[in-house]
Amino acid sequence: MEFKAVTQSWTETGATWNTYDGSTSWSTAGGDFGATVYGSFTPTKKNTNYAADISPSLVQSWIDNPTGNKGLIMDPVGSTAAIVPYDEGSAKGPTLEVIYVTPDVTTQIIATQDAFIDKEKPTQVQTQGELRTRIDSNADKRKRSLLQFDLASNIPTGATLNSATFNINVESGQTTGQTVEIRALTNSWGDTQVTWNDRLTSTPWDTVGGGGDLAATDYGSFVPATTGWHSIDVITLTQVWWDGPITNYGLILTPNETTFSNSDVKYRSMEDAGLEPYLEINYTAPVASVSSSGTQRTFTWVYQASDTGSIGQRKRSGGVFSYHQDTKAQRLGGEKLFLKALFLCLLSVFVALW
Repeated sequence: MEFKAVTQSWTETGATWNTYDGSTSWSTAGGDFGATVYGSFTPTKKNTNYAADISPSLVQSWIDNPTGNKGLIMDPVGSTAAIVPYDEGSAKGPTLEVIYVTPDVTTQIIATQDAFIDKEKPTQVQTQGELRTRIDSNADKRKRSLLQFDLASNIPTGATLNSATFNINVESGQTTGQTVEIRALTNSWGDTQVTWNDRLTSTPWDTVGGGGDLAATDYGSFVPATTGWHSIDVITLTQVWWDGPITNYGLILTPNETTFSNSDVKYRSMEDAGLEPYLEINYTAPVASVSSSGTQRTFTWVYQASDTGSIGQRKRSGGVFSYHQDTKAQRLGGEKLFLKALFLCLLSVFVALW
């Protein structure tokens, strides 16, 4: 049984051997279809599901030009006479399964909460709309900033992360000599509650200033010596959040305290529209599968006494089964469907009793 592409629109309730809609004749009796064979199978057993590899080029052409999707025709070939009925019910009817991949996606994730904490004011919640870091020879004047980003709501489960950068805009400050390190926070906090002493109201940090609630690993650093945007590679940190070894409680910007430059830096916060801190992540979405039972299908049987080629006689052993698959652009995780050469296209049919 060979699968070929139908070239003429038809109706499920009107298609016959001679007509495609009950009144208008096919160009050639028995259906209008191309010569290219896009797949085949041999139905040798009853009550059996069969799967045939369908050429991805056919499905790709339907995606590129949906109006060209007139469906498939099953064209019997061979010299042995046989009648093979197929089940078109909802449970065992034919389906087209397309496995596809999306291109790499780059997304920008704005911080969901941010705040800074001030050792000089250890019990005070600081002004919303400000982020600061400060290093000073006076240890009581130190400041740190905290930010959190929601990965799970912005990246599909099963995606592979390719790159990640942390982006922050320096607004002003005495910036000479300050090196800011990026560490992972290991406890929850609230931007309207956090202070130098407490991560939540009446819930202290393990060590004041978040010192006992941050990972020892330095996941990146930068020198805020100029105003404007600074971009830091944080793929290692983002990966451990994504894989789960470290729960994503966000990150903390803490100046390297081995040098004392007495500098106080102010950054744009999530309240500054268009200048918010953000993560830019490039990822590959997981391979997806789409299965459809189609929109219409029909059988046309015309029996003959001899194969003379006259109208009304059966010219292909077994008859015609046409299957129309309504394939349109679809979306996965907000991304448009793209079909590539990696497709596996399977048309499954169920052979009923004969």
